[in-house]
Amino acid sequence: MYVTCYKTSNHFRTTENNSSNYQLVTNKNSWLYFTLFRTAIMLQIFVCGAQGVGKTTLINTFLQRCKYNNGIVTKSAKQIVINEETATIIQEIARTILKEHGLTTGLQLRQNKDLMWQLQKWIIKKQIQKEAQSNKTIVISDRSILDPMVYGLQICKDRFDSTMYEAFMKDGNSDALDDEVRCAKFSDWFFPPFVDDSQEMSQIVASIERCRKSVFILISPRPDQLRRNEKDAQRYPMVMEELQEYTTIYKKVLHQLRIPFRNVFVPDLQERINEFESTLICLLYTSP
Repeated sequence: MYVTCYKTSNHFRTTENNSSNYQLVTNKNSWLYFTLFRTAIMLQIFVCGAQGVGKTTLINTFLQRCKYNNGIVTKSAKQIVINEETATIIQEIARTILKEHGLTTGLQLRQNKDLMWQLQKWIIKKQIQKEAQSNKTIVISDRSILDPMVYGLQICKDRFDSTMYEAFMKDGNSDALDDEVRCAKFSDWFFPPFVDDSQEMSQIVASIERCRKSVFILISPRPDQLRRNEKDAQRYPMVMEELQEYTTIYKKVLHQLRIPFRNVFVPDLQERINEFESTLICLLYTSP
C-alpha cells in the first residue's frame, strides 16, 4: 500500500491505494503533473525515510537489476534506459561524512547533540553540492537535503522557536493558510537555523526549488527493521517510536513546502522495486 500526495487547485490531499493505480499521478490537475511536465525539467527521484527502512537496499537492488538487463527497465510494454549516460545516482552521504570526521558509532551522536547538529549541516552542504553537479536526464538520490533537516528538527528542537514548533507539530498538515503564504512562513522558521550566511541560504532555497520539481518516495518504518538497526553501530540509536515520529515530521515538512511524495508501506523488496520502476515509467511516459 502507498499514499500519493497531490495538489488540486487549492489544497493538498492524500489518497490511499491498494494497487498500482497511477491515475492521480498522471491527472493533469495533479501536483506531480504540474511540477514535472509543465516545467519541462529533468526527472529527479529522492528515496527518503528514517534510518534502516531499506532506502539504500531498494536503490542498489534496482541498479543491479538494471545492470543485468543492460540498463533497460520495462513495464507495460514501455521502456527506459538507466545507465551512466542517462542517469546520475547520488549515494547516501551520511556514512561518508561520518568516516571523514572519525565518527564510528551512533552513540557518539546520541551523547552530543551539538555534534549531531553539526553533522546535519555537513550533510546538507554535501547533498547540495552533489545535486548541483547532476546534469543527466534522470537523477536518483539516496536521501535528500530534507533528511538531515528533519533529523535536526526532531533531535535538536531546542534550536527552533518553541511556539512555532508546537504549532507545526499540531497543525503541520493544515490548509488554513494559502499554499504560498503557509510555505513562506514555514520556510522563514525552518531554514535559518541550518545556515551561517546568505550564500548558504540561497543554496538551500535553490535545492528546495529542485525538490518541488521532483518526486519523493518516503518509506515508512516497520518493527522488523529494529533488528537490522541494532546490528549497525554507526546508526544513531532510535527506537520504533522515534522512527515513526521522524516519518510523521517528514510528511509534515513535505506538506508545508509543497513537495510531492509517495508514502510507501509495502515490506517486500520486490514489491518496492516494482513500484519504483512503475513510477519511473509512468512519469517519463506521461506527456502534456
